[in-house]
Amino acid sequence: MLNATGKIIIIMPEPRNGGSRHLPPVAHAPHGNHGSTRHAPQPGSVDPVQQQQLAEHHIADVRRFFSGIGVTEREGNASNVPVVFDPSFENAAYVRQIDTRTNQMVGESLQIGVDPESGESYAKAKDVMAHEWTHRITNALVPGLLTGAHFGSDMAIGESLADTLAAAYDTDDWDIGEDIGTPVRNMADPGRYGDPAHMTDLKKIYESGDERVQVVRRPDGQHAFRVEGHLLAGIPNKAASLIGDAIGRDKMAQIYLDTARNNLQPCRGLDGYAAGVMMSARDLFGPQSREFQATTQAFDAVGLLDQVKAQREPSRR
Repeated sequence: MLNATGKIIIIMPEPRNGGSRHLPPVAHAPHGNHGSTRHAPQPGSVDPVQQQQLAEHHIADVRRFFSGIGVTEREGNASNVPVVFDPSFENAAYVRQIDTRTNQMVGESLQIGVDPESGESYAKAKDVMAHEWTHRITNALVPGLLTGAHFGSDMAIGESLADTLAAAYDTDDWDIGEDIGTPVRNMADPGRYGDPAHMTDLKKIYESGDERVQVVRRPDGQHAFRVEGHLLAGIPNKAASLIGDAIGRDKMAQIYLDTARNNLQPCRGLDGYAAGVMMSARDLFGPQSREFQATTQAFDAVGLLDQVKAQREPSRR
């Protein structure tokens, strides 16, 4: 949206599903509340001062985690971004302000709000905090990936990378957002919440009438799926969970961080992302290593390996 001058664009999540849970990962409207018995939050039930302090505490802990795995301040792990708790904000988001005259970022913040279904503060969910902080790191490491578009592979890659590094920080399970109630996404079982776990699932979701999957005609006359980013993230999320289970989450984080630093560019598609992850695993651990084999097998399991083989190998920046 634009401010009053019409010169600053605020890039932030688009409300989805009629006001139900948005970002990070959403509980999709066609699936209701997944069997939960939540009630509408009571006004004034969240202490803003307490939740502001909790959000700042969790972000400080997330920064320590990223520092521990080698992410520097210049790579987005600096403490100079405001963390703002707003109980009227039904979301959690890394927000950028872009000057349309120069296309430069002129401001940024982490906006932390309240889940409209449970009435719980997103500040309580440490994986949500890590997810949003990862967006900031991604913005520093891969300029141009976070465009604000809500359909397409770039958004899906950004969301999946944020989930993957959040799962390296919060290692209890593969759920996202479980600390505030029913999880809103599960990386190991994306289908539990209506997300695809394999490329072939996209056709099934489209045929079910889900408006988040559309068919568009390409310039070459062929048809392709146009998929909402959070939904599409289920496929690389499944691959990341397979990698993490096979080689451990520490090595998983090492591979994905190297991918963001060296082998990830905008507009490369999910196959380009998969190729980048595989290249990082090969460069870090060797072509005969268990780690490289685990990444290859994971992307084969979600239907991306054949596409990777068909494309040119990405080159390091």
